[in-house]
Amino acid sequence: MVLLSIEREKSVMTPSARLEELNARFSRQGKIEFETGHGGIVVVRLESGSACARVSHLGATVISYIPEGGQEVLFLSRRSGFQPGKSIRGGIPLCLPWFGDNPADSSLPKHGFFRLFDWEVVDTSLEAGGSCVLLTLVDSDATRACWPHTFMAECSITLGDTLTVSVRVINAGSEAFALSCAFHPYFAISNISRIELPDLAGKEYMDRLVFSGDESKKVQVGAQRFASEVDRIYAHSEPVAIVDPAAGRKIRVAGIGTTQTVVWNPWKDKCKTIADLEAGDYLRFVCAEPGIIAPAEILVEPGAAFAVGMSVEALSLSTVR
Repeated sequence: MVLLSIEREKSVMTPSARLEELNARFSRQGKIEFETGHGGIVVVRLESGSACARVSHLGATVISYIPEGGQEVLFLSRRSGFQPGKSIRGGIPLCLPWFGDNPADSSLPKHGFFRLFDWEVVDTSLEAGGSCVLLTLVDSDATRACWPHTFMAECSITLGDTLTVSVRVINAGSEAFALSCAFHPYFAISNISRIELPDLAGKEYMDRLVFSGDESKKVQVGAQRFASEVDRIYAHSEPVAIVDPAAGRKIRVAGIGTTQTVVWNPWKDKCKTIADLEAGDYLRFVCAEPGIIAPAEILVEPGAAFAVGMSVEALSLSTVR
């Protein structure tokens, strides 16, 4: 009954009244503020020193991260939709409770539904000079149409020396459920043909562009570089650096509790077929995605919880040894 009354309140509340309420309850000393973003979506702005991040209530998606003294780390498509039921193309979408196609029903939303719903802010805090927001998503008739389980999900985004995104999924039902997951960060780069991912040298991977099981299993020779479409799942759980000499920086992404890393860029031809990307956008981003990818799964028993996370930092190449 409480949740129903909250939904009724939200349905009649004007956008300006909603922002006023959020700022009255959750703003913190000018370091955490709520504002209107693209398409009228609600965005929370986090500050820490001169670093800044923005998080959309839609999908609990981080849509901007500018580290102290740096430039934008995340790519956000100018064609991205910003409305419930559509994922944001860019930033750091959450791929849960499955990654890729649903293994039982490919007609269900690709990469799950966590990124398609508005999340609720339940807390904000200032910790050791950093800023943190906590959002939640609970099951509803709409989520159960995709996934027939009772759950509560929490997403915590913390901005300090690094940006950290953590997700916790609680099984609030009476039956166990299995899930796979990934974070899907789109990193802004100078040019896809000029970057490299040296940490993947010598790592085994599955090439998702090759459909024969044995032929899809390969080993990375040298650093990962890009001259065509890439869609690979690396058996690699350690941090991955994206070295971008033209931008003078290295972006370091580290999974927390993850077992694999997906690397993706659609390249020229496929980019043209993706409605919410512009034709040349493939040049401007690369995805390096920590996750637990099917057929690997996590079984969550009734009353138990599963937690996973990732962190991002950007370092100047002039200071990296």
